Amino acid sequence: MAELPPNTPLSCPPPKPDPVPPAPTGRSDLTAYRGLGTWVDVYDWTSTYTKGHPVITPATMDNMAKLGNVTLYIQVAKGGSKNPALIETDTLGKILTRAHANHMRAVAWYLPLFGDVADDYRHLKAAVDFRVGKERFDSVGVDVEWRNSVKDADERSRRLVSLSKQLRAYAPQLPLAGIVMPPVVTDEINRSFWPRFPWASLKSMYDVWQPMDYWTNRSSGSKWRNAYTYTKANVDYLRKDLGDPKAAVHPVAGIGNECTDTDWKNYVKAVQDTTSLGGSSYDYATTKSSAYTYLRTIKS
Repeated sequence: MAELPPNTPLSCPPPKPDPVPPAPTGRSDLTAYRGLGTWVDVYDWTSTYTKGHPVITPATMDNMAKLGNVTLYIQVAKGGSKNPALIETDTLGKILTRAHANHMRAVAWYLPLFGDVADDYRHLKAAVDFRVGKERFDSVGVDVEWRNSVKDADERSRRLVSLSKQLRAYAPQLPLAGIVMPPVVTDEINRSFWPRFPWASLKSMYDVWQPMDYWTNRSSGSKWRNAYTYTKANVDYLRKDLGDPKAAVHPVAGIGNECTDTDWKNYVKAVQDTTSLGGSSYDYATTKSSAYTYLRTIKS
């Protein structure tokens, strides 16, 4: 709470705090990744990709916050030169404003296709530039998983590094997140998924790493179907790949409607045991309210 100005009569109520969270102070300010968050994609919130029936609206931000979420991760564009730089900016602005009004941070994310690096950069640059009055996104995340456009892994890596350099140069003080495939997959389960992933080249360009920690994608008979084992291993493998045992990590849990109470309990324990910055569920629309019995114990 702000201090009262000098000579303010004691009978006056203190000023109300600004409902908008302060903008990040620089790359090292990873507040947006601390504590509990939830994810939303264009198939949840846009009219375009829901045939006019979005399940996530600006008003949804109120319930998100009540459940304990302190950060919204929202997909802001679809790749392709024929698509707008950002989708449905009027609604997007209302969601951003409502999230901030609920004291939530908001992180914009985008899935690059790598077929046209200039086009991928167009979408990411627009996310950095987006403003509603004085409000902006608190951070931007790059979802690194698409392989269909560029089959050659080394060329795909080259384009990823090039795109990342452009984004970092354009936003030198904005916290950036690398949303990556779970390293258990790329390092052990399926080494052909993205061989020679350029961890060393990317290390200096991203401030926090968000492995897509979807243990529900693993077979029921596998040890990796255990939420604790999978989450902890993904964080450990990622830090080893980066050569940094203290790398800032925020594992993303999912898929929401396939998780059990035991899954959520084990996931939260793994977040805590790995000293991760926080945790989040993919996605809000598929995560049952009962999951928050466990998820809300993830603190900033």
